[in-house]
Amino acid sequence: MPFKVCSLCHTHWNSRDEFLDDETIWLVGYQPNFARTEEGLLLFNHRRAKCDTTVAVEVKDLQYLYNDPMFDESLLGTDQCRGHCLNITDLEQCDQRCTNADVRQIMHIILERQRKNRL
Repeated sequence: MPFKVCSLCHTHWNSRDEFLDDETIWLVGYQPNFARTEEGLLLFNHRRAKCDTTVAVEVKDLQYLYNDPMFDESLLGTDQCRGHCLNITDLEQCDQRCTNADVRQIMHIILERQRKNRL
């Protein structure tokens, strides 16, 4: 069973690493699940000829990239919240001690990996 299949062109990726290392995959956003962080969605565009669809991957499927312990509290709605997660296309890192800041670290790791693969 493949890790992911594109719903439009039916390209399939057999593993997480194959998916992340594919030069036609681009991280473009994050749709948080504030109740269950691990079920938030990392959004990728599949930029291949005749295919420009979005592929969603649950945070828990890529959490292996982040080796540090995850924070267990969301700062959403507090003075410490920078509001990054309220904008689905905001890929900026966050320096707060928040569960969603951990996800943003995962996003940063993915973006760095993609940048290196495209050099």
